[in-house]
Amino acid sequence: MEGISRQEKAKKRVYISKFNDQENLKTVMAEGLDFIGLDAIVPKDARVAIKPNLTWLYPSPGVTVTPAAIEALVTVLKSRTSKITICESD
Repeated sequence: MEGISRQEKAKKRVYISKFNDQENLKTVMAEGLDFIGLDAIVPKDARVAIKPNLTWLYPSPGVTVTPAAIEALVTVLKSRTSKITICESD
């Protein structure tokens, strides 16, 4: 893939990890974001908006994201930027 920017390469990557231990969620999130090239996608101190899928009152597997997953994502992103906004609509 020579001649393709790191950001373009990141767009073509998918990270899949099976884990059962919520304690490892932040580690798995960090591994996944590193795999897709977080540093190329999110410049240092960039503004980041997270739009979670909060379509139900309670998290439902395969339908909505859990608060723990959002927390893990924000924790990992804080290594790149403090300008993180979580936004949702109804």
